[in-house]
Amino acid sequence: MLGDILKKLNLTDKEALIYQTLLVLGPSNAARIGKEITLPRQTIYSIIQNLVGQGIVEQSDRSGVKHFFVEPNNLLNLIEKRKKDLEKTGSELEKELPKIIALQKHRKSVPKIQYYEGASGLQKLFENIIEQYKKGAEKVFRGYGVNHLGKTDIDDFLRTFMEKRHGQGVITKLFIGKGDDDFGITSEENRYGRNVKQLDIEPQESGIYVVGDRVYLFSFEDNVGIMVENEPIVKMLKAVFDERWDAK
Repeated sequence: MLGDILKKLNLTDKEALIYQTLLVLGPSNAARIGKEITLPRQTIYSIIQNLVGQGIVEQSDRSGVKHFFVEPNNLLNLIEKRKKDLEKTGSELEKELPKIIALQKHRKSVPKIQYYEGASGLQKLFENIIEQYKKGAEKVFRGYGVNHLGKTDIDDFLRTFMEKRHGQGVITKLFIGKGDDDFGITSEENRYGRNVKQLDIEPQESGIYVVGDRVYLFSFEDNVGIMVENEPIVKMLKAVFDERWDAK
């Protein structure tokens, strides 16, 4: 049990061994410790000095010879000190975070990719979209979608998704294929802020949604989805979509 605690305090195996040896021996010099464990005396002395520096081991001089001992309560003191150091570091980071984020925005954007699989995976994909709006993403939804929701395993969830999206004040712009569709709703109560335009293509079972700095691609036929987060890619997709939307 003590060994596990020492490991959680980031002590190495050798440091933990010396600590536990001192706990059993009581005040001892490096030579005596060396008789108990198979480590070179110089190595033992170096490790002990490091433990002394952390406040885990204490030392005293006896007739010019350094003796070392442990006080178990010092482990609690160490934890308390690390907590205070972390709190201080957290405060410093909080002040510097805006500068750090600003630096990150000026770096070359590296795409982030998330894969979703199965009905539960697709549900997470749509939940992720709502989270982006909650986090402050542009309140515009651009999409190339499906004509019918009834073919999916999560059609009830999708209708809830549309309600939540509308509840976030999102303006929805959606392209779908030609023919019948589930979006020919004249009642404003059921439109959920959707603006739908049809393209001269066959109805699809997959879609592309552009939200914030992310693009979501999914297939209801295979129950898979992918999210790509990359500002330049999304900027291009938004430009193409808006040009097509305005021309339609």
